[in-house]
Amino acid sequence: KKEIIKRSGTDYIGLLQQKTPEDKTLISGVSSAVFSYYAYNANTGMYEWSEEWLEEDLPQAVRITMTLTDSNDNTVNYHRTVNIPAGKLEFFKD
Repeated sequence: KKEIIKRSGTDYIGLLQQKTPEDKTLISGVSSAVFSYYAYNANTGMYEWSEEWLEEDLPQAVRITMTLTDSNDNTVNYHRTVNIPAGKLEFFKD
């Protein structure tokens, strides 16, 4: 089964005017899409990849693996890892 990944959104004026968000097709022919999260596992004391993100904190990175299929049933795999810069906000008293 092939799916489509769409983006739905509106600008600020459209939001105020309560317009229906517009859909834009980003990718078609998606056979599978898997998201993996690189985060600290308190049970093992190590950073690991997991297909579940259960923590309240942001993961250090997100890996996206997609398989796309064209009209001739040819498949192509795409992998992308996105690092998420994470910092700790500290407040100082004068």
